[in-house]
Amino acid sequence: MKQIKILGNFYTADPIDIRTFEKEWVENLSIEIHTTSSFQKNLVVNITWFFDDQHAEVQEWIKYNGDPTNTKIWLCGSVDSLNWIKNNSHHNFYNNLKDKGYQVELVGFIDEHWHSWFPYWLYKHNKDLNVPLVKNPKYLYLSYNRKPRDHRKELVEKLIENNLLDRGHVTFEKGYFPIIDNKTTDSDWIYFDNLMKNQKENYERGADSRFSRPEDLTSVGDLEIWNNTYMVIVSESEIYDPYHVTEKTWKPIIGSRPFVLNSHPSAVEVLKRLGFYVPSDLFEDNDLDNCKPNNIINLLKKLSSLSSEELFLLYQKQLPMIQHNKEKFLSIANGDRRRILHWSQVNQ
Repeated sequence: MKQIKILGNFYTADPIDIRTFEKEWVENLSIEIHTTSSFQKNLVVNITWFFDDQHAEVQEWIKYNGDPTNTKIWLCGSVDSLNWIKNNSHHNFYNNLKDKGYQVELVGFIDEHWHSWFPYWLYKHNKDLNVPLVKNPKYLYLSYNRKPRDHRKELVEKLIENNLLDRGHVTFEKGYFPIIDNKTTDSDWIYFDNLMKNQKENYERGADSRFSRPEDLTSVGDLEIWNNTYMVIVSESEIYDPYHVTEKTWKPIIGSRPFVLNSHPSAVEVLKRLGFYVPSDLFEDNDLDNCKPNNIINLLKKLSSLSSEELFLLYQKQLPMIQHNKEKFLSIANGDRRRILHWSQVNQ
């Protein structure tokens, strides 16, 4: 009889939605592996919250329960990056398993079996989202930045250097850019207070006062700002992670806006493979697919010469691609969440 064993932690300090979907995802993955794997024994290890003591736990299970001829090992994670597991020089956990002759596959934010429940998560909280762009948008772009990652800091520095700050709505951690601290209003915090009341389960930790904008996991933010913004600059969580596409990237797609990515360029490849139009399609500029701040700045310089009316006309031209992206997003969000392996979201 085929056996499935699940090892790994689930991070109980995360919002309830994340805890719920992460556990459901690992359980669904285990069922699919049980159905499809040709191996008699399968070890599923959730490495999102992988701590030192779990290395020993995995090795102990392998010692007494499986060998390379009848056991396959699945390393998975649905919340954070997986890429680190192949490059962890401290433990060499992944390579040690391979060296012992085990077949090892990665599932989650990785090229082998890329899969995410984040689209369903966003859809769950935005089913009735109505975000028409006003005919005379106040802002050319929206750039939400919280934690001061290097790629975000570089972007904001270039926005300031090129006199583009006044064309957009920009946030950043307090204390880094006084000009942004002085421009930031209370609108994001007022909005967040209401969000916490309506979604207590996801915001029970409250807000961190270090930031000019609170951590907003599930919404596109203040609709007064969103509806008055032509495009979104997505500064992803990490610049070094090739496949970690978070809720930040999905928000302009569900929120019907053209977007550019300040991220690892492989994020573009993920979107292409899933069937989305990407920034190079939306703006007819292939340089945008490398996701570098300089190319984002060059685009903003071109667009900043347009009037609000001209921006609205450009949006109308892009609208078929924007609508396609939202329809593709909805098809993924409403797909069969039990199908996880083999880039299954592509054909849903």
